Amino acid sequence: MSAMIKSDFIIMRSGLIQLGLLCALVGVVMAVLTESVMTGAAAMAAMTPFMCLFSLCAYDEMNGWERFRLTLPISRRSVAYGRYVSLALITAACCAASLVLAALIVGVMALLPDAMAIPALSLAENPPEAIVCATLMAASLVFAAAAVALPLIMRLGLTKGTRLVPVIMVLLLAFGIWLMGDSGLLDSLFPDATMEGLLTNAGLMFGLIVGAVFCGVLILYAASAAVAARIYEDRQF
Repeated sequence: MSAMIKSDFIIMRSGLIQLGLLCALVGVVMAVLTESVMTGAAAMAAMTPFMCLFSLCAYDEMNGWERFRLTLPISRRSVAYGRYVSLALITAACCAASLVLAALIVGVMALLPDAMAIPALSLAENPPEAIVCATLMAASLVFAAAAVALPLIMRLGLTKGTRLVPVIMVLLLAFGIWLMGDSGLLDSLFPDATMEGLLTNAGLMFGLIVGAVFCGVLILYAASAAVAARIYEDRQF
């Protein structure tokens, strides 16, 4: 499995840096336009892993690399599990980078003169707990989408498998809005819980639910890896 992970990172070595810088720029722009550091951090945490996922799967089908790889001393099970671990490592790195980006935005706003600073991007309006929760929700979206998309790609290939991925993404996005948005499930259960009010008792419960959702998605991701490994072992090329 380590050989598969090394292969993925070698393939994405140059592209990963470019994607990271691009997504960091997008994160800053979104934070400024929406006047929300949480939005910018979540965007960076989610965008790069999604791009890496489809880029790696596209490389598999390029010049017959996927079939050639199966002739090497690496099992199909290791290929499947290695891809899941690679994506998990990339997502973890992007989440850490998004938190650093959020800290930089808040820090820059604190150093700017009042006439130039954007009050909505201050530390008071963007507590660290809220930024962490937003990042965890973005990572949850990545893992949930990958948990559904990767088995399809392992079975059908990227071209056929991705026909169903947009439908899945829309459904997951709708679920996230229903869960997190105004008048959503969490808003109706905890009307006093806001991303800016995570220090309150209701906000603490809100944060615990976000953590529970993240843990649940990780379990789904692990189960998906087992399913994908079995599917990939039986796939006929």
